[in-house]
Amino acid sequence: MDQTASKRLAIRISRQEADMLVEIEDNGNGISAETIHRLLDDRTLYDERGERERLGVRNVLRRIYLVHGASYGLEIRRLPQGTLVRVTLPCETDRMEERGTANDAHSAG
Repeated sequence: MDQTASKRLAIRISRQEADMLVEIEDNGNGISAETIHRLLDDRTLYDERGERERLGVRNVLRRIYLVHGASYGLEIRRLPQGTLVRVTLPCETDRMEERGTANDAHSAG
């Protein structure tokens, strides 16, 4: 199916209690289960030629895990039409406000 005229990318950010959810969804052909597995599985660090790949996704996953713990991270799902990527992080409004105040003070001087 030619989707050149009807491509859609939706980005949603919401808060659920103490968590922030960032969802990115498209209406493309969808990602295969094999590709999702290769992106998320630590054991597939090398491609078929033995070269390193997918380090960006791995670095994001590892940093989220190390900083925030196992209840946060990245989920990738194939939809009936398209793909959904969901990032779950703690919503740290106090830290964001402090950074904003610090940035405002710095840019004013």
